[in-house]
Order: sequence, then C-alpha cells, then structure tokens
Amino acid sequence: MIKYCYKIINLLREKWEKYGGKYEKIIQKSSGGSMHIGIDITVNPDGTANAVGRYAVQKDYYSDEMFEGTEHEIQTFTIDGDEYLGYEYTSDYATYGELAEDMTNPSEQGDTIFNEFSVVKSGNPFVRTYTFNGVFANLLGEEMAEEGEDAAQYEEMANSMFKIGFTMKLPGKVKSCTGGTVGDDGVITFEISPCAETVCSAVSQEVNIPLIAGTAAAVVVIIAV
Repeated sequence: MIKYCYKIINLLREKWEKYGGKYEKIIQKSSGGSMHIGIDITVNPDGTANAVGRYAVQKDYYSDEMFEGTEHEIQTFTIDGDEYLGYEYTSDYATYGELAEDMTNPSEQGDTIFNEFSVVKSGNPFVRTYTFNGVFANLLGEEMAEEGEDAAQYEEMANSMFKIGFTMKLPGKVKSCTGGTVGDDGVITFEISPCAETVCSAVSQEVNIPLIAGTAAAVVVIIAV
C-alpha cells in the first residue's frame, strides 16, 4: 500500500520544489488541485485485518498522467461534497502484525505512513479487548517548511491542497479513542494533518454473550442436579 500512497504525495512535493516555495505560483500552476489519500482499516475478531487505500485528485484538476501506469480502474468519488477521480486498492492481512508491518514499512525514499502502529487483542474468552495505538507520520515532511513566513505558507498550501482520511473499525464497542470521533456505526474517523505527526489510539471491547449465556446455563444445570 505504501507505494501507492507516496506516489500522490510526491506530486505535491514536486510542485513545492519546482516553484521555489512560492505559494501563489503553486496554486496558479497546480495541476493537482486538492489531492486526497484515504485509508480505511477494518480489524477482524479472528486476528485478520483489511485495508482500503484511496488515492484521488479533485475532478477539475485531474489529468491522465497523474495515475499513469496504474493497474486499477479510475473511479469517481464524492468527498466532502466535491467530486474526485482516482482509484482504490484493497489489502488483506493474515495477522495484525502484517498490518502493522505494512503501515510502518518505509518507501524507497524512507517515508512511512505511520511512525508507530500496533493492534493488540487481549482478555479472555468472555470479554476481549482490542487496543490500537499509532502515530500517523508527517507525510509532507519538514524539509521544505523552514522557519519564518515560508513555513506558514507551506502549511496553508498543504492543508488546502492535500486531504487525508483515516478510519478504523474495531470489533465490539469502542470504549475510548484519541484523535478521532466514533460514528453510530462504530467507525472511528481520525483527524489527520498533512504537516504534523498525529497521535491516534482507540480501545474497544467485545463481549461473548453466547458463551456467557451457555456457561450460566450449565452452572444452573449443575446446581439443579
């Protein structure tokens, strides 16, 4: 997943370098418009996980060469009321460890999506706890945003042109989370900045009601005997 993520990030980095950090020129010359990266992770009770990566550019600024060479079908997405063109890519993981390895695996340039990432299942057969901890990386880096006015312009440009979406679905009911909000469907939506590290965490609990009921029934039978 990492190679798809950084392809679109590098488009924005190239614009900053080409126009010497001049915010107005980047906006005027930009062929990227508002770029979007979305990562939707589902953690399954059986120890597996799934992730969908979504990479898109606002429709008015889309050009074919942006996704030249991709084997994925170009689709239309509606994000925050705006139309985007891009594609999705699905990854399946046999273990939580594989998921964590992919999320922290560096690209050829040494970049990562997460500086830290872990999902741990604990508890007992009756109540299981799922704990997620992560530090979303500063995707656009600090090397181009130096001290002073240029740093402020860079951050303004990045926030206006680069949108990051990160959601996670944990088994059971979410008991707490940091850096995000929990929807009615149990999906956690984290707020991610493209220009800063973001700490993300969540804890959920899953109660095995059938097992508890069965155990209680067995106890009643034993007592009755």
